[in-house]
Amino acid sequence: MNATTELHLRQTAAWCLHAVKVDDLAASTRTESICPDLFANCDHVARLDAIHKTTGTLQVAVQQICERRAALVKTLNLKLPAIDYCKVAGRLFGTDFDTDSCEAATDVSNGFFDPSDIPGWDTWFAYEPHDHIQGRAYGWIPNEIVAPVGRGIWAIPEKETKTVFVLGKGG
Repeated sequence: MNATTELHLRQTAAWCLHAVKVDDLAASTRTESICPDLFANCDHVARLDAIHKTTGTLQVAVQQICERRAALVKTLNLKLPAIDYCKVAGRLFGTDFDTDSCEAATDVSNGFFDPSDIPGWDTWFAYEPHDHIQGRAYGWIPNEIVAPVGRGIWAIPEKETKTVFVLGKGG
């Protein structure tokens, strides 16, 4: 992990530990002021279409999320956890957004996944180019929401999406 990605992960952890509410993951992982331009003023289907149909938009969206979240973390003077703490206090996940919007994960994940199986953008901290769709986004979630997010991942039929936990102990 390079230094920029590590910083973004630490900022994500600081923000999520501050803002995420297990009983309302739909709102607490989709802060309006962090929302990337790609998702502004559109519903979940339009979000997924934007990711799938426009080259480079996912990368730009992740950059905007990181910049906007960093500004909030600075404004609120939130302490950045050490990278080792991030590894034990939460889990990383990755997704390639290959889904048919089945809505299977929304309720069981307390809204962390929207009806198009898109995870809350507040948790995204990295982008990786990939030959499938438009790449992958990686996110970090605190241990307190691993269970509902895990239920959401397992509720999505395997052939529909590739959202997986990639690191961490979880709770």
